[in-house]
This record gives sequence, C-alpha cells and structure tokens, in this order.
Amino acid sequence: MKIPRIIHATEHIEDRLINEAADTSPEAAGTSEETANMSEEIAGTSGEVASSFGEFAVFVPSSANPPLRPGLVALAASLLVLVAVATILLPMSLNRRKAAGRYKEFSYTLSEIAYEWPWEYLTPAERYTTLDLDGTEYQNRGTEISAVLIGEALGEYSISGYDSYTDTAHEVDCTVYEILHVDPSQAVAVELEGTRYVFRTSVYAPCQTLGELFSVADLPQIIELSRFSEGGDGPDRQHFVLQDDDPIWAVLKECADAPFIDDQSWFVQDRSYLSFTVTSEALGIYKKALYITEDGYLWTNAFEWMYLYDIGEDAAGEIIRYAKEHSEKADYEPYETVVIGQITEITEDYIMIDDTALCRDPKDGLTYRIETDDIRIARCLLYGNYQVGDWIYVPYRGEIDTEHGNTIRGALYLEKAYLTGDGVEVLE
Repeated sequence: MKIPRIIHATEHIEDRLINEAADTSPEAAGTSEETANMSEEIAGTSGEVASSFGEFAVFVPSSANPPLRPGLVALAASLLVLVAVATILLPMSLNRRKAAGRYKEFSYTLSEIAYEWPWEYLTPAERYTTLDLDGTEYQNRGTEISAVLIGEALGEYSISGYDSYTDTAHEVDCTVYEILHVDPSQAVAVELEGTRYVFRTSVYAPCQTLGELFSVADLPQIIELSRFSEGGDGPDRQHFVLQDDDPIWAVLKECADAPFIDDQSWFVQDRSYLSFTVTSEALGIYKKALYITEDGYLWTNAFEWMYLYDIGEDAAGEIIRYAKEHSEKADYEPYETVVIGQITEITEDYIMIDDTALCRDPKDGLTYRIETDDIRIARCLLYGNYQVGDWIYVPYRGEIDTEHGNTIRGALYLEKAYLTGDGVEVLE
C-alpha cells in the first residue's frame, strides 16, 4: 500500500503563538505595514471562525484499493508555513473569543496540514491539472461548472497530470468548452470523467483598462456584489447585504478608461474602503475580494493576480454612498463552515460524530453523519487511523441535511483535532 506523504505537520501550539498569529498590528508582526497587511489578508481569506448552527457553524477499510467514488475539489499539494500557521491558528483564537452560544470556551489544534496522495486516491481534478491551449497554459481550479454556463466546444485537447510516486506523466484527451460571458483567454471548461471543471490561465497579463477587463469577463453577468463589509472582512467588522448591485456595475462600466496601476507597493491598509465578497462559478473562484477605496481605487484578486485600477474618487464615492444607503446589516459569514466532534461510529458508508462534550448544556449536543462515498473522505479514513473516540475537524461546502440526521455530503476532508478548554475532555 502506498502511504500518502505528509507535506507539513503541526501538533499542539502554544497560546503565545496563537495570540501572535492573531495580532495583525505592525508592532506585533515585528516587521512592517506590509506584514500586517498580509496577516489581515490571510485572516480574511483563509478561514475564519464563528460559533453558530442555527447558531452553529464552527469556525468551527481493510483492503489497499477500496471502491472509492471521485470527489470534486483539489487539495493543496503544499502550503507555506506562514500561511498554514495563520490558517489554522486564527480560527483557534477567534473561536476562543466567540465562545458565547451553546459552546464552552475551548481552543483546538490540528494534526497534519496537507497530504500528497497517491495517484489512485486523487480526484479527477487533482490528477489532471494542466491544459496547453494553443500555447497558453491553464490550470485546473478544481471547481465544477454547471451546464447552463457552458458555451461552444473548442475541440479536443490533451490534459496532463503527474504521479509523483511513480515519476510518471499522464495525459488524457478531453473536450474543452467556452464558458459563457468569459473570454477563453481567461478561462475555459474541461470535461473530465463526465464532470466539467474550470481551468484558468496562469499567465500574468492584466488588462490595461477596466473596460478591457469587462470585455474579457462580463462581470455583472458572472459576479453578484451581494455582501460587503467596511474596512476588512473579519468577524469584528460591520457586514452588510446589498439590495441591488446593478447601479454599482453601471458606475464601473462608466469607468472604462480607468487605467491599470502596476504598483506592487500598493496596500489597502490605512485606507477607508468597502470590501465586497466575490464568488463566481464561471471563474472558479470562491470568496475572493473586491475593494472600492474612498481615494478612488478598485482592487481585486478575482483573477488570481492582484489587479488595481484607478477609477477616481468621484466614481468610488458614488459606489460607496450607494452601497451604504441601499443595504442592510448582516451577520458575519465565515469563509469556511466546519463541524468539530468526537467519532462515535465508523462504517463503510458513514461516520458519526457528536459535539456534546463541547456544549455548555449537554442537551444542546448534536450528532452529525459524514458520508464516506466521496474519495476525499474515504482516503482520509483509509490512511488516517481514525478510531471511535477521536476528535475530528470537518470543513464542508453546502448545507447540512437536517431532515436526515444532520447529514454532511459536501465534506472536503477530515483532520484529527486536539482540544483544550473548560471541561473539555481530550482523548489522545
């Protein structure tokens, strides 16, 4: 049996490091405003923590080749230590501050950060990652795209992948499609084993005006500017839901001549701005950001690279005023929803976990059923040596099916968790 390679591992981490990771001030960072801004960006995009479902969304096999059905989303092959630590530690610290509700005050650490899985336990999106389309390289985003967004077929092309365990290159011929409202120079759809995935160009080629950007991606058609916050996206900021984003797009379309600013030293830190959450199935992006600053800039990472345009103070002011006047306050929405619980049962079809020990009142405890027919979960069980009594951390996408025993079908992976706190028994 091939054993997955651990890319990075962490065990219990001291509170001192947790607190330092959560402190984004330049003084705490010990370096510069740039470092503080990086910390803020990591906190805003790498996974925050809240504690509610209803009030709860915690931010919180015996054979070598069991039958596994492919899943959807690629895992990262590697993580920078800085990003890995911030991603894991910030939720711990925030979780401690937001212990009100049905949970006790507790913190947690995770065991392994990332695996490099053997070829046979990869999803199709993880296996085949690279497309050469007429000399331009595209990378698999690992995100599915609906049939309603699929345009004309561009032809059959070779998609490549690499098995690092056997040092073997793989290729498969697939149909490549246009994506509606997106120029193929930016993104295309590729059908792999019956599922279509978004592939994005990896070339840095920013459009030189905002009008050119709108010409290669019809942003009003593929992005809804619904949620925004003031001055950042953390749980301590004010959050809003916009009633109608058409007037904002109308203002931006009038800024067609707004020039691209190639300024790597530009940071949003210390500016007054609105931060819009940007998700687009057509672009294969999830909860990226688009900033409108009072001093007249539009910044976004929706195109993988950081794009900055000078739209002018008048246009920016009009957008900010409209958003504030035509929105309602909203609760903070975490980047990633997570359940944490103790394993009570493991079968071939599901595992059951229970979070009762985390609750102030045991009567508030909930059980969850995690489906195991997804390769991403099955491989974790196969290699992770999970046992009844283990605490696990389960990030997921989609909704919990409360009508069928709190079933989670969109789990992304499993991680062992180590908990400490008020009355929380830790089993190791």
